[in-house]
Amino acid sequence: MKPIFFTFAIFISTLGLLLTGCSSSSKDDGGVPSVGKITMTVDGSKWEATGANGLRTQAGNNQQLSIAGTHLIDLSTNTMDIVTIAFLSNSPLEEGDYIHRDGLPFVQITFNKGDTSPQNTYFSKEATVTITKLEDSSIQGVFSGVLAKDNSPDITITDGGFNVNIMQP
Repeated sequence: MKPIFFTFAIFISTLGLLLTGCSSSSKDDGGVPSVGKITMTVDGSKWEATGANGLRTQAGNNQQLSIAGTHLIDLSTNTMDIVTIAFLSNSPLEEGDYIHRDGLPFVQITFNKGDTSPQNTYFSKEATVTITKLEDSSIQGVFSGVLAKDNSPDITITDGGFNVNIMQP
């Protein structure tokens, strides 16, 4: 009787955490989503990270801020999508527009669809990211881009939005 009661108690506790920890007010219109989210449309299909965070690092005058989100598809096979938005600059990042280009400040969007192996990564060949709010502990904004991978059709990302906490190393 104890194992069944224990299993049932864990199930109810987990269900309670999921129901109280999820927000039903996240935007899906390409705006800034609720905290801990990255949303976007990939080739016409809505996509949302099931978890997302940012990490800020600094080496000398160079500052890097990376935002990453995952969408878990199948835990048993470790199948997931991953999107990453990375900023690199030799001056402090601030609110405003960033485009993918050679030189600094630099922004790169990458996307792995189902397979996280490096050879299955799409890289931005065009990207626009707007930081709408930047604080020491959080970043919000919107993005779009065209991503390419060898021997595959390009993918188009539209209506992207992010709102994540920034971890400090």
